[in-house]
Parts: sequence; C-alpha cells; structure tokens
Amino acid sequence: MSEQADLKRTPLWDAHRRLGARMVPFGGWDMPVQYATGILAEAKAVRTTAGLFDVSHMGRLEVHGPTAREALESLTPNVIGKLALKKGHYTLFLNERGGVIDDLIVYCQEPNLYKLIVNASNTEKDCAWIQSHLPAGSVLTNRTPDTALLALQGPLAVTIMAAAGAPEASEIRRFERVAVRLFNNPAWAMRTGYTGEDGFEIQCSATSAENLWNALLRVAGPNLVPCGLGARDVLRIEAAYPLYGHEIDDDCNPWEAGLGWVLKKTEGFIGAEALARLKESQARQLVGLTMETRSVARQGATVLAGDRPCGEVVSGTFSPNVNASIALAYVDRDVTDETLTVESGGRRQNAARTPLPFVDLPVARKKKPAGLTSTASL
Repeated sequence: MSEQADLKRTPLWDAHRRLGARMVPFGGWDMPVQYATGILAEAKAVRTTAGLFDVSHMGRLEVHGPTAREALESLTPNVIGKLALKKGHYTLFLNERGGVIDDLIVYCQEPNLYKLIVNASNTEKDCAWIQSHLPAGSVLTNRTPDTALLALQGPLAVTIMAAAGAPEASEIRRFERVAVRLFNNPAWAMRTGYTGEDGFEIQCSATSAENLWNALLRVAGPNLVPCGLGARDVLRIEAAYPLYGHEIDDDCNPWEAGLGWVLKKTEGFIGAEALARLKESQARQLVGLTMETRSVARQGATVLAGDRPCGEVVSGTFSPNVNASIALAYVDRDVTDETLTVESGGRRQNAARTPLPFVDLPVARKKKPAGLTSTASL
C-alpha cells in the first residue's frame, strides 16, 4: 500500500479537493498546504481580514474521572488546579530529562473533565504517555475521529462569528472554551490560535464540519479565505510560536526555547528535577533573524558568528507581512552579535538579529482579547 493511501483524511478532505487545494502529507494526514490564492496571499489575508483553516488533524483528547486533575498535575508544569470551569492554558508534556514531549492546550470543561488539544504528529505518542501515568479512577479518550476542528483567524473573526449566529463570541475571553450555535448547529468556540491574531478554534461533530466550513466561507464572502498549512507556518513563525520538530522536541528544554514562563510549578511533575538543574546551565538560546535577501533560510542551515559556527536555523520562511525572509535559530548562549551569517548549500548571507515576535500582534497588545472586536462589516 502506498504512503498516500495510508494517510488519514479529515472530515473536510472532499471540501479541500473541490476548492483545488494542493494536498501534502503532514503528521500522518493528507492536508491542504495551499489553495489557488497561494501561501503568501493567504498569510496576508489573516493579518488584514480573516482566514479559515482546517486543523482537524490536531489531536483532541479527553481525560475524565475523579483523579483526572491529579494525573494532569503530575504530567504538566502549569497549574491545572487553578483552571476555572471552561478555562484553559498552554502547557507542556516533559520527559524525565526536562525535554519537551509535546506542547498542548488543556481546558477544564467540567469538574473532573479536561479537554486537551495536542499536535497531530504526537497524538498517539501523547495518548501512550498519558495512559502510562493515568491513576486508577480516570479514563483517557481520543475524540479526534468523531470531531472536527476549524480555526477562524484574523481581525474580522468576531464579525464573522456574529454573522454565523454567535454574536456572543465577542465576549469569549482568551483561552476560554464556550458552547455556541453556528448556523444553528452546536459547536464549541475556543479563543486561542496559532497565528497571533484574534480568532477562534471551532470544534464540531465530524458530520457537520463540511456544512459549517462552506457556510462560513459563504457568509463572509471575500473577507474570508481558506488557508493551508503553508500560511499557518508563515504566520506562526512571524509570531515566534514553536512547532514540535523545529523549535521544540524531546531533547529541547523549555528554558532554551523561551518557554520558561510556562513553568508555574517547581515540583510535583515529571521533569521538575531536571529543569531545576538546567535553568542555570543553558547552552543555547532561540533568536530571530531577518535575512539580507529574500532567500529563505531552511531548517538545518548553519549560523555563524564571523567564521565560527554558533548554531543552526530551526524554522525559516518568507513573510509577506514583514516583506522579508525571516528565521528562528538556536545559537550559543554567549553569542551577542547583532549581525550573524547563515550558510546553506554553500551560499552565505548576512542576517540581522531581530526581536521576537517579528510582527506586532493583537494578542501581545491586549491582555483582554475579548476587546479585540472589529467594527468592520462583512
């Protein structure tokens, strides 16, 4: 059987094909990388109007039972016990060495019921990890097969939600998970995102996903464009958001990845002892680079300080919103040079060290994203 035949399909696979999407393998799924408008146009649309992503490949897990909180407290460095009902937070699964098994979002849906959103490529690994540490009295369920997940991102996201029948979405706070009705269909809206823009993740049943996708595109008209994984990668690099397998992995610790802010506990979770030792002994740091040309620095490209190799690129793209090629790279902790060199394929170019994120983000400007409403009309 071919690799393509082995790939899983989201409930929106047929809709993507009808829209002429170019499909690629990603995390074991057959996913749209771009549509006819192209990656750069899609990335610009999210920053100016709105974009709609199919993110149904991401894992949707549920931990339920009287020991659910206890289990998640032992597995994550953020404080599960502080989550109010319908609230969520960003956190990590760590191994005993302090390395990142995965990054995820955890929501407290009900007492003793937690909803998790994990990376597509790590869903099976995460399920095995949770199951191996799950105390008696709680159950892990993978809800990915019977649900779908859409991401509506951009300045007009609130306006589009209102047009879809959920004007109350403007009151949803960041990292909240709230029941809504869109086109009279039940769904869950979560005000998070992977672009740095205001927006919502919308979880619905697998059977209603295609109708919801089509209805959102129809009601918003030219103000909403379908977006693929290519634009998603551009936008998350602009926002300096990590991607597993690039900025984070099992051998990378949160301190060096700039994720020390997630570590709200010092003990009581897997990896705590290792992190205490690693905090003062970081060998490298994650930095932003802006290339001197439009040539994209790819993952694995060598970074040099003068003629001395000092690190490597972990993500790179051309950003239409910055109008430059940008990259995220790990460099030695002692490197302070403002201009570095990136070497790839025998070719070198200068790169200016750049503060992160690369763009001015609404989620960084506002502490209360519920105020990020748009007065524009569709």
